[in-house]
Formats: sequence, C-alpha cells, structure tokens
Amino acid sequence: MSHSMWASLWAAAALAAASGGATAALPALKPAPQEMKWTTGTEAWLAPRTLTGVSAPAEGTVVAAALERLREKLGTPLPEARQGNLRLVLDRLPATVPARSRSEAYRLVVSARGVVITAETPHGLHHGLVSLAGLVDADGRVPCVTILDWPDLPLRGTYVPGIQEAEARFDQFVALKLNLLLLEDGLLYDLENPAVRARFERFAERCRANFIDFVPELQSLGWGHYVLQREPRAVEAAWVEKAPFEIRERRVHSPDPPLPGPVTVTNGSFEAGLEGWTADSQHGRFIAATPAEVSVVEEGDGHALRLVRTEEGIIRVSQEVAVQANARYELRCRQKTEAIDGGGAYIEVYGVRADGTLGRLIGPRRVTLYGTTDWQETSVIFETGGRATARPGGALPEETVDSEGYQRVCLFLRIQDGTGTAWFDEVSIRPLPMPNPLTNVVVTEAAKVIVQSADGGTTFVEGQDYTLTVPPLRYPFAASPPLGVTLTPDSRIREGDTVLLSYNQAAEGDITCCPSEPLYHDFMRKTVRDVVRTLRPKYLHIGHDEPRFFNRDQRCADRKMTNEALFVDDIKRMRDFALDADPNLRVMLWDDAINPYHNARHLKADNAAKLLPRDLIINLWWYDNDQWEEQMDRSLAYFLDLGFPVTGSPWFRVPNAYHWAELFHAAKENPQALGLIYTSWPEVPDPWAALEFTAEHAWSFGKPAYTPSQPPRDP
Repeated sequence: MSHSMWASLWAAAALAAASGGATAALPALKPAPQEMKWTTGTEAWLAPRTLTGVSAPAEGTVVAAALERLREKLGTPLPEARQGNLRLVLDRLPATVPARSRSEAYRLVVSARGVVITAETPHGLHHGLVSLAGLVDADGRVPCVTILDWPDLPLRGTYVPGIQEAEARFDQFVALKLNLLLLEDGLLYDLENPAVRARFERFAERCRANFIDFVPELQSLGWGHYVLQREPRAVEAAWVEKAPFEIRERRVHSPDPPLPGPVTVTNGSFEAGLEGWTADSQHGRFIAATPAEVSVVEEGDGHALRLVRTEEGIIRVSQEVAVQANARYELRCRQKTEAIDGGGAYIEVYGVRADGTLGRLIGPRRVTLYGTTDWQETSVIFETGGRATARPGGALPEETVDSEGYQRVCLFLRIQDGTGTAWFDEVSIRPLPMPNPLTNVVVTEAAKVIVQSADGGTTFVEGQDYTLTVPPLRYPFAASPPLGVTLTPDSRIREGDTVLLSYNQAAEGDITCCPSEPLYHDFMRKTVRDVVRTLRPKYLHIGHDEPRFFNRDQRCADRKMTNEALFVDDIKRMRDFALDADPNLRVMLWDDAINPYHNARHLKADNAAKLLPRDLIINLWWYDNDQWEEQMDRSLAYFLDLGFPVTGSPWFRVPNAYHWAELFHAAKENPQALGLIYTSWPEVPDPWAALEFTAEHAWSFGKPAYTPSQPPRDP
C-alpha cells in the first residue's frame, strides 16, 4: 500500500469519527489503554485473515517475539512483506504523550483494510503488537479501534519465586506489559552446572526478546538459606562463652542431655468438651467466644474442636501447660479446614513468664492451612530455653528475652485475620532430645574455639595442648556430631580437670549469614560475578531483608562495630562485588532492615540508609492492612527525601495493591519514584490474586475504577 493510500485511510477515519452516530461499547483490553476509540466513530471489525503481511522498519527484527505471538493468535503466517497491511512505523508520537513514558508509548490504528502501529522505539512497537494480539477475538476478528497509549509508571514488574513458575507464567507477564521480572531461585548459585546455566541463559534471552529486564535476586545475609546450603560455615552463630566441661579419657566429655519428662495436655481429644481450654474472639478487642464461634462437635468415632469465623478477624483457643525449662518438645495435632482465607488456620506456642504474662513466641507455625482441606497432622517444635529466636521481620527487642527459660507454655489453636471454619483434634506434646552442647560448632580461620582452665587464667594452645575434630556442618543445622577436643600427649590439661570452652554455635533454623565471615564474602563475590557475567542483567537484587540477628557471634564482636555499621558495610561490599562484575549494573535491595519505620528499629539500624550510596534502588514493602500511613506513606517519603530511587511492593490483597499504586501515581513526577514490583510470596492463599490489578493500575491508574475501603487499624 502506498503512503498516499495510508494518508487517505487516515483522513477517511477522521471524517467518519467526526460524523457522530451511536457509539458501541469499546472492547476490553488489559491493561486499559490511556486513550481508545472506534476508528470510524462506530463499531467495526477487521475480518479474519485480512492481515496478510508485515511491513516493518529495519529495527523490526527486535519485535520478533511479539510478532510470533500475534501470528499464533491470528492463526496466520503474516510474512514480512514490503506492501504488508500490518505496518510498523518508527516515528514521532503526539506531544500529549508524557516525556517520561515516550520510550514505551505507541499508537495503534485498526481499520477495515489493515493496521498501523507507530512508536518512537522498538519497545513501543512491541507494546502495540501485544495490544493488537489482546484485541483478537475467538473468531480471529480485530475491532477497528484507534489507541494512543503509554504507561503511567516507568517500572512495572513482578517477583517470581523460581524459574519454573516464571517460565509457566511468562506469557501472562508479557500480556500485562510488565517490563521487569525479579527472580529468586537457588539454582542461580549453581551456574557452573552446564544444564542450569543454559536454562537461565535461555530465560534471560527470552526476557530481552520481550523487553523485560530480568533481575536475578541473590538472597544474602538475612535470608541466607541458599548461601548456607552451599557454605554452612557462613552462618551467623551464637557465641557460647566459658561453658564448663570435664576431661574424661583424655577428651572433653560432652554427653547428650537427658530427654525431658512427659507433658500432659488436658482434654487434648476434646471428649470433655472445652474443659481445660480458654476460647476468645476478636471484636475490636478480645472477648469470650460464643458457642456459635467455638464448639466441640462429633467427628468420626470421637469429637473435635470447631472454630468458626464469619467476619475477618481472630478466633483462638488456648491452654497453659507445665513443661521443663531449657527443654525441647513437639506440639502435634490433627487439623482440617473449610473456606479458610486471610491469615489461615494454624497452631503455635508461646512461653509463659513466672509472673503469668505471655512471653516469646517459641513455637512458630510450621504449616498454615488455607481454603478447604481434609484431616492432616501438623506439628510445631519448640524449646523452652532463654535463647531468643527471631521473628520474621527482624530481631526481637532485647527486653523480650527470658533468660531463665520457661516452666509453662501456652498452646494456641487459631484462625488468624480471616474467615472460615477450622477443626482441631488429638492435641498432644511429646518430649524431644536437646542438641548436644557441642553440636553445630562453627570453626573457620575467623571463628575461634577457645579452651581455658577452670579459673580462666590459662588459655590452652591448639596443637600443643589439644587437637580439634570438626564435623562438617549441614544446613538447616539439625543436630550434627559434636565437636571433638582431644588432649595431646604433652598437654598441660590433666585427666579429670574441668576446662572452659568458648565457641560459635549454630542452632537449628538459623538462617542469617555472618557479615564478618570471609568465607561468606568469598562465596558471594564469586556468585555475583558468575551471575552478572553469564546472564548480563541490567539490575541485580541482593535481598538483605529480615536479618534475624547481628553481633551474636565472636566474628562480629571482634570487629567492635554496631549493628548499623555491620549492615551498611555488608551492603556496600555486595554493591562493590556487583560493580566489579559490571560497572553499569544497578543494585536493588529490600528496604525493611534500613527503614526506621519498619525493621530497622528492631535491629538498631535506624540511620543505616543515610550511610548508603544513593545509586542503590530501594524496594519498599509492607503487606498488612494496618499502619499504612507509617509503613507505606512515610517510608516512601523518607527514601525519596534521602535521594534514593524507590519502588513499591504490592501483594495479593487488592487494597494493599491499590494503595501502593495510588502512592506512586501521586509521586510519578518524581523521577526517583520508579514504579511497582508485585510480590508473589508462596505462603499466602493465592499469591497472584492482585497481579492483574497491580499491572492495570501501574499502566493506567484508575482503570478500572476502584473505590478503596478504609483499611482496618489495630484495635
């Protein structure tokens, strides 16, 4: 088709549009375009197989992936043809398109004779082709519409927990016009494996072909499980100081602790109704639950506890039980659910202090049930000692550590922040052996073992007075063989003496890396280099969210640095590793541990962000339905005021996703407010429930219209 014929077609379309007439409802397209109208002013459709070929500029080869997707949708080959009636044009767009969005903007005109897609960049042409494919109906027809479109936010992405799911959902991400994919996968640490490397190289190239920035996330420090699976000696351990041991048969004697005595749960099978149990329900505050909310019902040959919540909130049943301090137990029960949503149904254990007040969460849930499930066994392992464990989101404040241990615990069976019905039965506690005092001892050049005389006056010398037998560590630090300490023939230590041992010890479940361990530094330097040089990303994410502890072990204590200084030092080190691999790389990290409105307060790192380079991209997250003003609004303002580029992190709750979109829409004139990265953590009922909503409002905010309800506040 000649240029004059195309010009005539445009003129005819404009004349028809000006003539008025009834206007049919426009076709649906997600995300909704900024501007769309019927090309001739009235409903019309491009007949199936009308498009016969593609006329593209030289740069057209870079939109091959979108063209192939369109061919599949149309069911036609659409060969490249100079006179093809699907015409791709690189040209200027109207001045009404915002400058910040022009690189992804496009104009799409569908008439009865063909299609013209105009953009200033190949990326814009790609979006126009994606929209065209989205308009094709089940019969292969295309509505004759004219679209002028651009994104509100320059960055629109999603987090994906694993390459398998990323591959499975990839076409959805393209259709939603996402331009960033943040991928966390343990296999990223294994690119030396040829098959693994080839798979990620193919995926990175697939992202590039679809104008999606592939962002590998190398979780480090806080969620250190991928590192610790490969280098367990990098764990942030706890420093055990001057523990006494007796010398027997020329070795340090370290017997396994005895099994604690049995524990009785009153009426754990609910054959006696609610005897022994306390039931309460949240209605602004906690009050006694009604029989409609909590009851004992016949179930099979016996009875079971039934919890019913008809409006979002908490309902729980509890019982205090006597236990042995500094011991280990397993709480077990059977559960089933029906239509459970929100925070799910689960069991957990808290310590009870000597004054009767509730202490720490010592048995966090291991399994949370959602939806409708049949009967299944669930369990929680808990220890009644005084050593603090960290809650997700940051270390516990020091005042919550109960150093003497607990002689009573409180069991909770609950529905949390949701609705639905849950049944519980056969609640019991069984004793478990405590780990050997010398299990999981971390020994490296930096992690020391110190052996001293009973009075502490003499420090013995390894090789001269004793030798060490160090068993291999294995994450997640279930009990390993104990450290062996054997006297040498010329040792100054005598049979029957008591010696004091100081050492770094990992506990089961420890997951934070030690920022002062050189093996951790070496491992991450190599991993970052391998990922960056192999996959050639524009961005690299270093994680660093939710560190549990700092300064717990001797390696950190020897450096005499504050929590804040240790954390800043590690972030800067990871950034240096990244820039050594590629000086143009942009580094991202989660905000919580450097955010004074979030977890930084628990970690004593309130001013950490002020000490960091401003080229780091900060990914803000807050998921609960309360504390929005502090955790979201103020956090965004805080990091923008400091001069950081920032993104927000919606998740499966639509009100949360909308508020993030609302905040970044309001801040879109600030070039540092980059956009939104949806987060699909797998622990929630439907991790992807608000992805489409987020993508729609990141592209064209307010479409479709949404009326947010007031988020609930803490009672």
